[in-house]
Amino acid sequence: MSMARFFRKTALLLVFSVLPAAAQRVELGGDILVGLPQNEFRRNIDAVGGGLSAHIGYAPEESPFLLGFRLLYLNYGSENRSDVIAGPFSPIDADVTTSNNILMGHLLARLGAHVGRFRPFVEGFLGYNYLFTETTVRGENTGETIASETNLDDGAFGYGGGGGFQFSITGENLDDPAAPPDGLSLSLSARYMFGGKAKYLKEGSIRQENGTLVYYTHESTTDLLMIALGVTYYF
Repeated sequence: MSMARFFRKTALLLVFSVLPAAAQRVELGGDILVGLPQNEFRRNIDAVGGGLSAHIGYAPEESPFLLGFRLLYLNYGSENRSDVIAGPFSPIDADVTTSNNILMGHLLARLGAHVGRFRPFVEGFLGYNYLFTETTVRGENTGETIASETNLDDGAFGYGGGGGFQFSITGENLDDPAAPPDGLSLSLSARYMFGGKAKYLKEGSIRQENGTLVYYTHESTTDLLMIALGVTYYF
């Protein structure tokens, strides 16, 4: 199944699941991510990644279970250099940026406290990871994008689990330990992902040798430990 088809089917499933949910809690959230490659992935990359994630989830009003979908973006290295490229009338000073990225889409299932101000939880997830390296050329003086190219891309399924907690900071039910949250909460979590085998590039993988670009490709499992700090909103 292609990545686009997977995301499309997942989005449709969530939309049709949430629409009839009159007596359900809906959660929207976003996180700042730190990604730590593990095992074979760490031996090849040995770098700390950073990124963002967003999710939507829903649960019956009186249930500790939540189902949802999370979209994550992680950058695990980039290179910048100045170059001079041929222009239509004269050479152009350019900034060349090569970035190594992972885009992930995961179905998630969570079990945790659904009332009170402090709510610990555990969760599991399953989805697809798209790894890609992209080079973008921009004018040094204008910042305008001149060209962009995907140097290498590949995909693999991933699954895992983790846990964390949420802490309410706004809402009408802050002082009621038996009431569900109804506003903003801070969240902190850690998740471990077992990523399938994929091909990818890292910093220094693209080299110019004798006037020719050479790609030094790596292939391994893509396990990650992800630490996330974010906010959630219930309604």
